Amino acid sequence: MIAIVCDTPYQLMSAIMVACSFNNTDEPFVFFINTYLYHMEQSFDYSAGYPRIGSICYYGRKQMSAGLLLSGLINPLRMLDSIEGFDRNINLSCIISSRTTYIATYLYNYFQKKNPGLKLCLVEEGIGEYSSRLIHTRFTRVCAFLHKKTHLDRVSEAYFSAPDLYPYETGFPVKKVPPLTKEGREIIESMFNMQNIKDNNLLNSYSCVILSEPTTVELKKQEDVDKYNRVEEDILDALADVMGAENTVIKVHPIDPNFKNDKIKTYYTKLPMESLLLSMDADSKIFVSPMSTAMLTPRLLFGKVPFLVFTYKMLMGPILAHVGDEAHLGRYIAFVNNFIAAYPDPSKCAAPGSIGELKEVLFAFSARAKELQTKD
Repeated sequence: MIAIVCDTPYQLMSAIMVACSFNNTDEPFVFFINTYLYHMEQSFDYSAGYPRIGSICYYGRKQMSAGLLLSGLINPLRMLDSIEGFDRNINLSCIISSRTTYIATYLYNYFQKKNPGLKLCLVEEGIGEYSSRLIHTRFTRVCAFLHKKTHLDRVSEAYFSAPDLYPYETGFPVKKVPPLTKEGREIIESMFNMQNIKDNNLLNSYSCVILSEPTTVELKKQEDVDKYNRVEEDILDALADVMGAENTVIKVHPIDPNFKNDKIKTYYTKLPMESLLLSMDADSKIFVSPMSTAMLTPRLLFGKVPFLVFTYKMLMGPILAHVGDEAHLGRYIAFVNNFIAAYPDPSKCAAPGSIGELKEVLFAFSARAKELQTKD
C-alpha cells in the first residue's frame, strides 16, 4: 500500500501523479489529508469511490497538540491512533509526502520497523519551494533537540514540477512530476467529484481570470495595506476597461472569503483551483495575479499554456513588506522569470511595470485569445 500525505490539493494531485507512475500499479492508496489550513479547520468531501483508493484519513488541529507531537516521537502510534480511520495493520511500501507534514515522520517511524525497505518521496509544495531550502520548523527543531530524525532525513527522491528551476543542492535526486496518466485522471476525478466541478465551474464562462492573493490579510502595517489596495484597485480598473467587466472574474483566495469588488464579479468557492483548471480549456484564457502558484499550475501539472500576466512589479513595496526579506523576494522573482523563459511560448507571458504597460499587454493578449477561440 502507498501512503499519500498532503496539506493542499496541489500536493495531492502531484502525489497521485507520482504514485501512478510506479511500476507496482496494483497497490492501493491510503490518504492522510490535513484539514487545518490557513489557521482554520476546513472540511473536504473527497470521495473514496475509486477501487484503488483504500481509505482517506483526515487529521487537523487535534493532532497539533504538544502532547501528541512529543509523545508520538517516542511512540508513533500515540499520534497515528488519534487519526480516525487509521489502520496500524496495513503494509506500506512507500510514503509520498510534502516537506511540511509531521504525520509522514510518524508513519515512517512506525512502518519502517515493519518494512526496512520503506521508501519515502517528497512532492513540492508550490512556488515557495523554489525560493527557500527545506526549512526548519518548530517540529524539526524539537526533533533535533531530542536527537530524533524527521521524514526529511529519510527521503529517497523528490518530484518537482520544474526540477530544472530548483536552485539548491540536495542529498537525493530531484525528478520531474510524471505526466497525468489515464488512471491518475480517473482517481483525481473520483476524489474531487469532477462532474460536479465541471457543472459548477463558473470560470469557464470568462476569458480573463484574476487570481487574488491574501496579501492584505497578512500584512501587519495599515499603510502597507492601504498602498496595496490603491494599486490593486488601479489594476482592477484597467482590467475592467480593457477586458470588459462582463468577461472578467476574480477567483477569490480561500483565506480571503470576504473580498469584494464593485466593478468585477467575484467568485468564492471551496473547490480547489487545481481541480477547476483540470476541467477547463485554459489555453485561450488570460490569468492575472502578482505571483500566485495557481498561475503556474496549468503548465506545470497539466501541460496547458494560458496567457499569464504577473502584476508583482506594480505591487513590489507591499509584497516586500509581506515577504519581509529582500533576498527571499528576489528568489521568488528569479523563479518567475526563469519560468517565463522556459514557457513553451514566452510571448504569452508578461510582467508589466505600470498601468500603461498592463493595458498594452491586455489589448495584445485579448486579441490573440480571441483568435485562438475562433480557431477552436
